[in-house]
Amino acid sequence: MRCLTLLLLLPVLSCSSNITRLGDDNADQLLHFVHDGVATEQELIGRLGQPHARFEGSRILTYLLNDTNGGLNVTNEPEEAQYHLVLVFEQNSMLRQHSLVRVR
Repeated sequence: MRCLTLLLLLPVLSCSSNITRLGDDNADQLLHFVHDGVATEQELIGRLGQPHARFEGSRILTYLLNDTNGGLNVTNEPEEAQYHLVLVFEQNSMLRQHSLVRVR
């Protein structure tokens, strides 16, 4: 199961032409608190709500986002999603890596 999860997420995490790294100058206000090595799983769930999906025993969380009213918003409707926010955590629940991936 772990290999299958990694195989499914590998294109999402490695397709650099479709990934906007958070922390760039154009990062949205909604995600200003997402920092690798600083944010915890509990903090991010508290701010973003429950994730759309969980993988590898909740080590990887994904959120659906759309860009409406000039800013990013969390949505639970896949057909409305314009982005996937992928959060990867260490075993101590500290955020290791994050990516904002545009949905095609």
